[in-house]
Amino acid sequence: MPVQLHRARSPAASERALKTSAAPVPPAATELELAALASRFVAPADLSASERALLRTAKCGATNLVEPNVDAVALSIAAGEDPLGDALGEIRTTQDRRRRGAVYTPVRIVQAMVGWATTRPTPVRIVDPGAGSGRFLLAAGREFAQSPTGGR
Repeated sequence: MPVQLHRARSPAASERALKTSAAPVPPAATELELAALASRFVAPADLSASERALLRTAKCGATNLVEPNVDAVALSIAAGEDPLGDALGEIRTTQDRRRRGAVYTPVRIVQAMVGWATTRPTPVRIVDPGAGSGRFLLAAGREFAQSPTGGR
């Protein structure tokens, strides 16, 4: 199923935002600011009660980050990039990632692994049990469009 981007602005405004922004997510973003920005791309009904509670906290004071960047992030996602995953990988320290058991696979590694998979028989189904930001799942889904995808 294609990713639905919930945007409130026109395509022209989105194009202007991308052209005026060097990076879709500023490097100084905090996890709560990043959560507030990410919330613009999901329907509230798709979130758990604890996720909605986190977002209520995140949205307090985060509008300075969210509003100027939502269109640039949407265009980046539509282009197959992972700006939210990239930003989270930058925000968390190596020690914090290890403590959480989190691995943020660089895009070049994802591309190499999916490239290798294209030399094998076409998969019947694509599953990424540790989906994270969905890099592997989305890249494999683009490459093997005829194969159904699934996450956790």
